[in-house]
Formats: sequence, structure tokens, C-alpha cells
Amino acid sequence: IEGSSYTWELLNPAPIEFEAQAAEPSDRFPRLLFTAIPPAGVAPKVVSFSSWDQFAARYSRDIAPLSEPDEAIKREAARAAADLDWFAKVRAIAVLVRNDVRYVSKAFGTAGYIPRASGETFSSLWGDCKDKGTLLRAMLTSQGIESYVTLIGMNGRYNASDRVAVNSRFDHFIVAVVV
Repeated sequence: IEGSSYTWELLNPAPIEFEAQAAEPSDRFPRLLFTAIPPAGVAPKVVSFSSWDQFAARYSRDIAPLSEPDEAIKREAARAAADLDWFAKVRAIAVLVRNDVRYVSKAFGTAGYIPRASGETFSSLWGDCKDKGTLLRAMLTSQGIESYVTLIGMNGRYNASDRVAVNSRFDHFIVAVVV
């Protein structure tokens, strides 16, 4: 410990030997998770969250404007959902986004967490899970169907900690529909 800096070292770790059905080598080393919350009155240089509720509220607030449907999205959603019951509308819109928008992975920088605006995804017809999910939400919203974002960890390597709210635990964005 030196001032407010802490240093940890892992010296001479045991070699990792292959074992059938064993955890990934990266999961066999210890991890240190932390969040830095600055003193009162000091603006943070990096956003930290003291709870998952705080993380969810901030993420929802930041991406909400991106799923606002423009006129082209409203027209296409109305066309896809014309004369259908509620469940059939949800399915038709989901199938449209699944089939007509090409999946392109963008897992770097802020593109790893923040989707493009729904109109941009709709006009380009490509996007990653966040982009496609944001477009899906815009189309559903235009039809009066309530939905929300669910972030999940698909790779199975990380579990979300109850104590440390960090977005690096998630690698996939899906949409849940309120029934």
C-alpha cells in the first residue's frame, strides 16, 4: 500500500495442466473486482455504480432515446403487424427484425455496450444484438407494445456479483415483452 494505491501480485502460479471437463484456464485464476466511487463533491472520470438498480436506471436512461421510432419504422411495423392479434404482432415484428437485419458483431469501445439509434439500424439493415434489440423495441413501441432491455452473460464465464455492479458481466442484449 502506497498512499491510496494498492498493488497485488500473483507470484509463481502453479502451471495449468489440461483436464478433461475442467473450467477454462482464465477461470482458474483469482480475479479482483472493484468499483471506484469518488469522495463527495468530486466528479468521477469513469462512471461507477453502487448498486445494480443504479446501473439499470442509468443504462435505461442512456439508451431510451435510441429506441424512439421514426416515421419509416412506424410504417414498416404497421405493415408487418396489420390485422394481427397482439401475439401475432409481436411475432411478426420479431421475425422481421431477425430476418431482415443482418447481424454484425461490434464488441469494442462504447459500441460494445451502447446501441445505435433504431433509425440508423433500420436504414442500414445491419447491427449487433443491441442494435437489433433497439430496433425491435422501436417497432414494438410504435404498435403500443411495451418491452424492456435485458442484459445477459452468454459466455458462462462470469457471474454477476451482488456487491459490484459492472457492465463487463454482460455480453448480450435481448428484449423482453410485457405480457
